Amino acid sequence: MRDLRLYGDWGELTFRVAVAQTPEQIERGLMFVKSLAKNSGMLFVYPWETKVWFWMKNTFIPLDILFFNSKGKMTKLHKDAKPHDLTPKHSESRIKYVLELNGGTTDKHNISQNTFMDLTKATAV
Repeated sequence: MRDLRLYGDWGELTFRVAVAQTPEQIERGLMFVKSLAKNSGMLFVYPWETKVWFWMKNTFIPLDILFFNSKGKMTKLHKDAKPHDLTPKHSESRIKYVLELNGGTTDKHNISQNTFMDLTKATAV
């Protein structure tokens, strides 16, 4: 687990995140997780920028899914993805990072499209 700071014209927040970077970790993600602590989440780190698709199969909690490019700018946001929904949530553009947070977090904190990730904390050690 590590701290990850998001900031933008809405303010800033720090989240405690698990980092998924191996193919197995990325594939499993938050499947089968029954709860997620407040201000926590999972950061997916890809080896290079790529287009990605997420779905909620075997996911028991609603999630906000934030997509970031290699410069740490959020390029897409899927709010409140529903548990067990097989509809793909895609990045549309090439991204390097995906952050999953509890559903409703982005609305609660007014996190907007103009959001950035502190890249010094974005990659795993």
